[in-house]
Amino acid sequence: MGIDVRLKSKDKELIIIEDELSQKYEDDYYVSIFALSEVSKGLTIKGLYYELDNYDMELSDSLGVSNETIGKDFSISLESGYLLVIFESKKM
Repeated sequence: MGIDVRLKSKDKELIIIEDELSQKYEDDYYVSIFALSEVSKGLTIKGLYYELDNYDMELSDSLGVSNETIGKDFSISLESGYLLVIFESKKM
């Protein structure tokens, strides 16, 4: 059992994940990722401009700010904890 929280407006979408998020490329977005747990362990990002492999992200971490789509499908996965993922259209 997991959580599925999504908030969406015209130019932004906020998603809370606890395991994996796979997205088909649809448009150009800024993608920001924030830990919602003391430590969100094993963060892996594939297919975005900045990729990570098995990174432990803390609440105060700013490493996930302002990543970008690069014209292909991408995934964000996590071993434990929760993440807030924010998509913001580049066309604003």
